[in-house]
Amino acid sequence: MFYSTDVYHYIRAELSGLGIDFESADFSYAVNHSQGDHVTFSGKIEAEELNKCVDLYVEALQKTNAPSYEVDALSKKLKYFLKVYHQVASSYLDITGRSYSRSKIEFEDVGLDILSDSGEDDEKYFHYMEVDGEVLIGRFGLMQFWYSDFIDFLNFVSNSITDCLQRAYGTLSKVSMAMYNAVEDFKYSRVINDRLTLSITAVSVDSCDMDLGDCYLDTEVSPFGKTQDIRNNELIKAMYHGVANNQDVPVQVKISFIDEDENVVSETWRVTYSTLDANGKYKIADRRSLISEAVYDLRAALDISKAA
Repeated sequence: MFYSTDVYHYIRAELSGLGIDFESADFSYAVNHSQGDHVTFSGKIEAEELNKCVDLYVEALQKTNAPSYEVDALSKKLKYFLKVYHQVASSYLDITGRSYSRSKIEFEDVGLDILSDSGEDDEKYFHYMEVDGEVLIGRFGLMQFWYSDFIDFLNFVSNSITDCLQRAYGTLSKVSMAMYNAVEDFKYSRVINDRLTLSITAVSVDSCDMDLGDCYLDTEVSPFGKTQDIRNNELIKAMYHGVANNQDVPVQVKISFIDEDENVVSETWRVTYSTLDANGKYKIADRRSLISEAVYDLRAALDISKAA
């Protein structure tokens, strides 16, 4: 399997479409093809980080043929109320993401808190609800909005998180099987002469942990000259989806030259990629160059043997 750092980057990439910053969240995963398999995380976010989710929610409602004027008004109110929540709430939204069941968003009952604290005082209500000089939800409509529109929206976000994590788990499960099959199904042997045989085998997947950060991290330079690595979400998703489909599966191979007495004369280890072809056979991407490198190691080993 890949390094856990790479896996966490991939999971975050699958979640990136929601527009929520999960970089500081604590992630966990297990892909053993057993009952305990999971992709989960826990973290805290500010309410206004859900703005992109409002757009996704609106798109989903539009697909149900909901009247556009109602959807547009709802979008404006939801984004407005996220700001109200940010102003009034004493803590962040706590999110527990789960691939195996509905994700959970814990929140303060801000709607009830505002009504309870403001009582009949319109000025105090305005103080709580004012954003950029506007109050878009009146006192008598607040609880209906809270328990209907806002809670429905949070349920949509919760379900969307679960969908992303289920998609991530499905891909990781396929990646695990692809890496296993690429090892188990690959064998190559060729007789060189009456004294030497070339053998290429792949190692166990458990020994094939690979740090592939260079494949999906872009380096950016800030105006102050500081460099930082930025994850390319589309690139890492394409990489994982490709491996899940048995394309460019990372493997580590052992190239051995064996004499007539079954003794290993020379052994070369290299990291490379394997792809399942149309005939159901795994092919090493750069077999010829790998063999050339192994031949170089063989000659060096024979020279040492002669000198001895």
